[in-house]
Amino acid sequence: ASRSEGFDEYRKIVEGYTPESVETITGVSAQEIRACARMYAGAKSAAILWGMGVTQFYQGVETVRSLTSLAILTGNLGKPSVGVNPVRGQNNVQGACDMGALPDTYPGYQYVKFPEHREKFARA
Repeated sequence: ASRSEGFDEYRKIVEGYTPESVETITGVSAQEIRACARMYAGAKSAAILWGMGVTQFYQGVETVRSLTSLAILTGNLGKPSVGVNPVRGQNNVQGACDMGALPDTYPGYQYVKFPEHREKFARA
């Protein structure tokens, strides 16, 4: 919470979602939810990774926001060995994009629209 803004407002939004109240929705016991929450929050470093299925349904944006909020609230964002990480679906699409296989970027996501990026790659 110390690395976030609007914590009190966020608390009001989620206060009705107790482990007991979501037990019937998720099929996961309140006891297991608490154990997982304590394990994640208490870890020295923790990362959340998700596949494409998380974003490819009608609540994808809200799900990613929730995962990111969880990381922020537990101090698992903005420091080494933590974070939120989408894992792409196709074989090596991430590496291809990193290396500039997108139509609007050079390697390292340096945009072609910026003259300094174009000049740098023209010199290379």
